[in-house]
Amino acid sequence: FWPPGPLDRQTCSITSSGSISTSTSSGSGSTATVAAEVWMRLVRARPDDPDAAVRVADLLRQAGMTDEPLALYKRAVEVAPDRPQYREYLGRFLHAMERGDDALAAWRSMAEGDRRSTENLKRLSELLSRYGYVREAAEAAGQACALAPRDFDASLEYAGRLADDRRYDEALARLDVADALALDDRQRDRALDRRIAVLLAAGRLAAEIDRLAARLQSGDGATAEGWRRLARYCEAASRIPEAMRAIREAVALDETSVATWQLAATIYERAGSLAEAAQAYRRLAEQDRSLRT
Repeated sequence: FWPPGPLDRQTCSITSSGSISTSTSSGSGSTATVAAEVWMRLVRARPDDPDAAVRVADLLRQAGMTDEPLALYKRAVEVAPDRPQYREYLGRFLHAMERGDDALAAWRSMAEGDRRSTENLKRLSELLSRYGYVREAAEAAGQACALAPRDFDASLEYAGRLADDRRYDEALARLDVADALALDDRQRDRALDRRIAVLLAAGRLAAEIDRLAARLQSGDGATAEGWRRLARYCEAASRIPEAMRAIREAVALDETSVATWQLAATIYERAGSLAEAAQAYRRLAEQDRSLRT
């Protein structure tokens, strides 16, 4: 639970004294009480320091106490109400104490009132997901998107949280939004990575490959980007011969795309077609100066 950063000399002296008291004890309550008093000297010496409160709370927690560390985690929040990490620490402690509702309330307060921002909601969503609150994490990610509808990363994260909650149709719809917000090939590839992950989780990748292949072969949307997407799908499904056919179509339609040549090189290598892979890398060297040796 400790925030990062070195302790100053006074802090080290006091916590070292407390640690010695517990390590040389037989676990008796009286010795733990003495150690707790030593640690509390730090809090009294630095009443406006939330880091000191958190450090001592953690020491008391390790000594098996509950009420005292809880009060200190709350104190850190009171001293620094606009710094979300202290609400995070409080929620972690409550979660460890199996007080789920109280933990959720503490965590949600990170993004309430004046603290309600896209970044804090993203942080809340990640935290809730880490501790298994899947539905609540998706809710927070959706709120982040509502505050920043043009934020590519927020949409991408929301899609992931929806997929975690097995709301696959909603996740794919949110990825359509992310696709529209993508500004470059890197962002488009990140959105495609997430889409493939969602399709795999939903058990729909094979059907999507068949659907997209039929559409491209009919001439509908048969662009380099469409064929490249099909190649990515086939590669993810380990349908390498089909991936090779699709990437060749993409290259034929756009020989200037670095992203297409990168994918071509990867697929050719997986297929064992080393001559084609070498040619793809040569074209990459021509297209992207950063890859020249």
